[in-house]
Amino acid sequence: MKLLVDCMPLSKGGGIQVADALLQNLRAQSRIDWMAVVPNNASKLALPKDPRYVTLPKRSPLDVLNSRFLLAEIEKRYRPDLVFTVFGPPYYRSSAPHLVGFALPRLIYPSAVPLSAIERAKDRVRSALLRRADQFVVETEVVRQLLATRLCVALHSIAVIGNSLNPTIASMTPQPLPATDSPKILVPAAYYPHKNLDFVPLVAASMASLVPGIKFEFQLTLPASSPEWANIRRSAQALGVAEHVRTLGALSLDELSAAYVSCSLVFLPTLLEASTAVYPEAFHFRRPLVTSDLSFAKELCGPAAEYTSPRDPNAAASSILRVLEPSPIRELLVERGIKQLANYPSPEQKFTLQVELFESIVAGAHRQQQGPPDRAF
Repeated sequence: MKLLVDCMPLSKGGGIQVADALLQNLRAQSRIDWMAVVPNNASKLALPKDPRYVTLPKRSPLDVLNSRFLLAEIEKRYRPDLVFTVFGPPYYRSSAPHLVGFALPRLIYPSAVPLSAIERAKDRVRSALLRRADQFVVETEVVRQLLATRLCVALHSIAVIGNSLNPTIASMTPQPLPATDSPKILVPAAYYPHKNLDFVPLVAASMASLVPGIKFEFQLTLPASSPEWANIRRSAQALGVAEHVRTLGALSLDELSAAYVSCSLVFLPTLLEASTAVYPEAFHFRRPLVTSDLSFAKELCGPAAEYTSPRDPNAAASSILRVLEPSPIRELLVERGIKQLANYPSPEQKFTLQVELFESIVAGAHRQQQGPPDRAF
C-alpha cells in the first residue's frame, strides 16, 4: 500500500504530536510505502533527513492557495492508494480515497466564545472543505455522533480511534510529585480561543486574593513573541499577578516532558474539545489534573480529574488550591489517572488501528473499482 500523509493544515498544538507519532511509526516499519507533505511553519515537528518528506511553504494565504495545486501534483507523481490528512480541513480534493482526521469542536458544538462575522464565514468554509473527504477518523464516539449530525456525514464513513500518548512522551519515566511550597501549574496548550487561556490571569488573581502571600506560578506554552502571550501578559500585569504567570515558550516533546515532571498540577480551562493530548499526558506523568466541568472532559477523564468552572475564576482558583493542599485528594487523582490512562490505546495499539483503517479503506476502494462479480447463467 502507498500512503500519502498530508500534514499541511497543521501548525501547532496537539495535531503536531499526532502527526509526529504517526510519522515515527511509519519510519519504523516496512509494511507501508509512504510519503509525507509537511508545512514549513509546523512548530516543533521534528523532521529527520528523509527523502520521503516534502516541505511546502505555508507562510501566507497565497501559500495555502498554491498548496492545493502542489498537493495535487505530488499526488499525481506519487500515485498513492490513500491520502490521509491528519487533521482537516484538507486543502485539496484528492483523486485517491481521502481519509481526514477531524478535531474542530467549534463546528459540532455550540460556540463557547463570541464569533466575528469573519470567523463564522471561516467556519462555513471549513465545513464545506471537510465534505471533500471520503472517510473521517475521530477520537471519541461522542464526536462521531455529532459530526454525523451537524455536518450530515454518514456514520459508516466515520471511524473512531482513541487519542494516545506520543511515543516520545510515552517513553519518559514519571517522577514523584514535587513539593508544593512554590508550585508550578502547567497549562500545556497552543492558543486557540476555545482553549480559554486568557482566563489564566483571572484565576491567578483570585488565588492571590484568596491566599495572600502564596507562591505559585502558572506556566503556559505559548511562543514568547506571540501577540496572544503579549495580551495575556498585559492582563496579568493589570491584575497585579505578572510574577505568577509566565510562558515557557513553544516546547519540543522533550521540553514538554520536562515541564510535566517539574509541575505540581496540570490545569486546562478549555471550553471545547474534540479530544486533547493533555489529559493522557497528565495521567502518564502522574500529575493531578484540574479541568473544565463540561461533558467532553468528563467523557475523557472520568473520575480522574478535579472539575471546575471555566468561566468563574474564583471557583477555578478554589479548585486548584484544594488540589495543591497536602491532602489525600492529590494522591487519589493520581491513582485514578493511572487507571484512566488504561482506557486510552497505547501508541503501538493506535498505530495498529490506523494501519487497519488504512488497509480497510484501500480494500474497499479496490472492490468498488472492480464492480460486482459476474453472474453465472
